[in-house]
Amino acid sequence: MLGECLAVVLAWRGGLVADLTAQVIDEFDAALSASAIPPSSRRAYRARLASLRQLLFETRVVDTAPSRWRSARSLEQRFTDVAMAEPIRETLLRYIQVRAAVLGPKSEESLINDLLPFAQYRTTHHPEITCLSRLDRACIEGYLAWNRTRGWRGRRAAAGAGRTVSVAVACSSVLSVRNLLDY
Repeated sequence: MLGECLAVVLAWRGGLVADLTAQVIDEFDAALSASAIPPSSRRAYRARLASLRQLLFETRVVDTAPSRWRSARSLEQRFTDVAMAEPIRETLLRYIQVRAAVLGPKSEESLINDLLPFAQYRTTHHPEITCLSRLDRACIEGYLAWNRTRGWRGRRAAAGAGRTVSVAVACSSVLSVRNLLDY
């Protein structure tokens, strides 16, 4: 980050590290967005800029803490978007709220993304099950098979039309569901 981002920002702006401000970083970010570099390179540089903002804040070069990205939709709104029985929705929401007390934002986001497909599967394939205590072996085994072949969802669904989730995503979902059921 220091060699690939800080050095580039200083070369672009001129001056010393002590001369950097949040406004200079914002201007560089805007210039980067307006440039003709490929989107993947732009995303990588924006990630480096986020790290640079954090570093400059922690070293007291800038006095403005970097903002963290949060989902624009609330937890309740995200669970309303997926059809499910109300007792199951309440159980999942309560579980995530309890776990969120000890999870970071990205871990909480991952947990939500792991549990929503389970709720989606249960509603589509086993609508007669209206509470988690009525789950049976056939429902869980069906979910395990479906989960490995399911398509992408959320923001990436359109870009990945026809693609299945990775093994890592499928395994993460299974572990999150298992933890929920153990809890």
